[in-house]
Amino acid sequence: MRTPLIACAALAFSALGAADAAADRRFQVEPTRLSLSTEAPAGALVLANQGTEPLRLQVAAYRWSEDADGAMRLEPAPEIVVRPAIVEIEAGRARTLRVGTTATSGAVEGTYRVFVEELPDRRPRAASQVQVLTRIGVPVFVVPQRPSIRLAARPDGPGVIAVRNSGTAHVKLARVGLAAVRGSEARWRHEAAGWYVLPGAERRFRVDVGRDACEASDLLAITLVDEDGRSTTSSVPCGR
Repeated sequence: MRTPLIACAALAFSALGAADAAADRRFQVEPTRLSLSTEAPAGALVLANQGTEPLRLQVAAYRWSEDADGAMRLEPAPEIVVRPAIVEIEAGRARTLRVGTTATSGAVEGTYRVFVEELPDRRPRAASQVQVLTRIGVPVFVVPQRPSIRLAARPDGPGVIAVRNSGTAHVKLARVGLAAVRGSEARWRHEAAGWYVLPGAERRFRVDVGRDACEASDLLAITLVDEDGRSTTSSVPCGR
């Protein structure tokens, strides 16, 4: 029987990667992602307690996919093994987690997230005190046998760019740019923040443009820039 998908509405804040969580969080996770493979099936995460009190943390792994609007879908991933699953860290100290996989490298990259979640403090607190707990998600990838990234971008409504990755490995886009071009002149340029586009998936990015975006323009130029600064540009007729 297939394990039901975990409702993403309840995990909305868990979409944050280790590098994207609030600056005032009480613990830090390094590195911000892991890559595993058949040849290197194990890695490590270092959890550092940045607060002034001891921390109890719980760790769990999930298979990770996303819909076109970025809503995260998660289901338990027994093939990703994390030890220990519960960690206690004194203030100012750090602990190392071992993360491994029983999965082997296949034709398409395996995409997972390991969530490190702060557990409630067991010490008595006043009724008026509210404890805010931090949860950080770290991407974990099982690299494919032949990694490839094949991106195609197209307009998908006013100010919406759909990016499809038909390759076998993920890409993390830093930004998605849109420009209206007349001849050799760009009439305007706008950008949206990028995110992961997983293998075999499509992701929509919303660029803030007006309703008259194609006025006095011939082409829309779409530019994709990944986190390493590599860019690709494609053009389609304006108004398409």
